[in-house]
Amino acid sequence: MLRKLLAAAASAFLSTSSIAGEPDAIAQEEQQQVANARQLISDQKPSDAIVLLDKVIVANEARHQDKAQQIYCARSQEEVLLYMLEAAASKRRAVALDPTYCDAIFLKGFALIDLARPAEARANIERAVAMAPRNAYYRGELAETYKNAHDLDEAYSLFERAADDARQFTPADEKTFELTRALRGMGWVRSEQRRFDEAEKLFRECLALKPDDTKAKSELEYIAQQRARQSLN
Repeated sequence: MLRKLLAAAASAFLSTSSIAGEPDAIAQEEQQQVANARQLISDQKPSDAIVLLDKVIVANEARHQDKAQQIYCARSQEEVLLYMLEAAASKRRAVALDPTYCDAIFLKGFALIDLARPAEARANIERAVAMAPRNAYYRGELAETYKNAHDLDEAYSLFERAADDARQFTPADEKTFELTRALRGMGWVRSEQRRFDEAEKLFRECLALKPDDTKAKSELEYIAQQRARQSLN
């Protein structure tokens, strides 16, 4: 319902220029740098990726030096409108950019994970989440850092919010991926807490969305094994 209301409002009050953009040449260059960095991370070259990402981050910091202005990154007009309404409610000036700046910050966090620098990684991912608080992908990765630290309550809370944001704001072509990822995270936490009924429900919700979700299937097999062991005791 919230997404429908925001979509209607966005259509009525916002044009495509509402997501603040840089000149095309600069925007395209930075988008390509981020894409190249993403590939370097995939190629297990996180240090090289950080060099490219830092260039994008520094350039954006130089362009947006007004500390009184809240910077957001958004993937849709509905997301832009929500951020602008929230800023207005808190009486703060704000601008919504396309995702490139935040992607650079987020991917730097991702690269730092590969470099075994978890504190710095989390700080970068938290910064990206603060700038794009309805981005389910960013928040899901932040949840993973808490999961890896075995802070299960915080991890579950973050995964749960990521799932809610995925349902409402994730673009259609990414929705299944981001929603199932969040649901699997929630299910994993509940499984670790041995709350198997809740975990099973979450993993089956994943399969309803993505029938070939091998990770969800594997977790359901694990739950079945644990229940079988419990029945023998």
